Amino acid sequence: MQRIGFIVLPGFQMLSVSSLSVFELANWEIGEPVYGVHLLSETGGSIRSSVGIGVATEPFDDRKFDTLMVGGSVVAGALTPAVIKFLRRVCGDRGE
Repeated sequence: MQRIGFIVLPGFQMLSVSSLSVFELANWEIGEPVYGVHLLSETGGSIRSSVGIGVATEPFDDRKFDTLMVGGSVVAGALTPAVIKFLRRVCGDRGE
């Protein structure tokens, strides 16, 4: 199964999450789960969108992902040092 990680930032825009529907539809068309989608955030738990809708997320950990996406945010500072560190680790750049 392909692991898809989607980083949800505080104040994310709902339209960015709609991009995940391609994986949902692919699983449906194939008839089995080929893509496992994981909504991720720095701390896990509910993260509120720019219109106030919350989504449940899993905290960052040591899992590896085949594809990693980042949703846009309207909140200044949403891209925290911890998010950048996670991206560098997952993408193989340790910033050294």
